[in-house]
Amino acid sequence: MLASSLHTPAKRLLLMRHGQAGDPASKRYIGRTDTGLTSLGRCQAAALAELLSVAPLRRVVSSDLGRCLHTARAVAARHGLIVEADPGLGEIDLGEWENRTFEDVRRTEPEAFRRRGEDMAGFRPPGGESFADLRNRVVPRLEAIMADASGCVAVVAHAGVNRVALCRWLGMPLADLFLLGQDPGCLNVLDFSPSGFKRLQALNFSPGG
Repeated sequence: MLASSLHTPAKRLLLMRHGQAGDPASKRYIGRTDTGLTSLGRCQAAALAELLSVAPLRRVVSSDLGRCLHTARAVAARHGLIVEADPGLGEIDLGEWENRTFEDVRRTEPEAFRRRGEDMAGFRPPGGESFADLRNRVVPRLEAIMADASGCVAVVAHAGVNRVALCRWLGMPLADLFLLGQDPGCLNVLDFSPSGFKRLQALNFSPGG
C-alpha cells in the first residue's frame, strides 16, 4: 500500500524526520542545537532516499538545521532537485535548556521541570518556545507549502515539528503529541485537497526496518 501511494499523482506530502543525530544516549534537550547525523543516521537517510527514488517528487523542502539538510539532500539527489532550506521548519527552540541534560534540568530547576511535564503543550523553557508556539509557527508554513503543491512534495523536519502538525491535522489534543511515534528516519504520507488536509496514508514508517 505504501509503495502504491508513492506513485499516486495527487497533492501529497511526504513528511520525514531526519536520521539519527547527536548522541542518543545523552538524553539532552536538543531543539535548535545543530547536531550532525550519526553513522546510523546517514544509513537512515540513504534508506529514505532509496525508498523515495520511485516517488514523483516535484519539490524537497527542509528545516535549515544540518541533520535535516543532510537527510533532505540524500533524497533530493535521486531526483536532481535542489533542497529548499526553510528556517520556519526548525525544531522547537528550548531556550536556556538547549543542550542541557534532562537530569541537569531536573536537579537544578525541579519546579520548572515538573511544570513542563504537566503542561507539554503550553510550558515555555526560559527564552524558548512551547509546543503550542511551535504548532503556530510550523503548521501555517506547511499548509502554505501544500497549498502551492502539485503532486508529491517531500519535507524533512523534526520529531516535534511533525508531531504538532499531525496533531493539528488529525484533530488530536496537543497534550497527546507524544502518543505519535516519530522515529529517526521515518516517513509519514499525507494527502491534501485544495481545501486542506484530507487523509493520513502512512505514519512513522521506517524504511530501514
